[in-house]
Amino acid sequence: WSYSYIPAGLEVWLCHAVVGCLNVTNSQSGSTTAFQSAGASAASQFYLATRVTGSGTKAPAYGQVSRVTVNYTY
Repeated sequence: WSYSYIPAGLEVWLCHAVVGCLNVTNSQSGSTTAFQSAGASAASQFYLATRVTGSGTKAPAYGQVSRVTVNYTY
């Protein structure tokens, strides 16, 4: 995974539609085998879930890039 913009209070999770989510807030990019033993299948969706905590005005993240790449072997 990778994401390019980190506003204050950003929380990010790498998720699999069936298995659940892994908190990757402290790693702007990386890789994991966390879903490997959990039975994640290639037929299900992987995605990044984000949330900005706090209150008040937040800067928009227009034009930023986020990416999830899945390498699957069976």
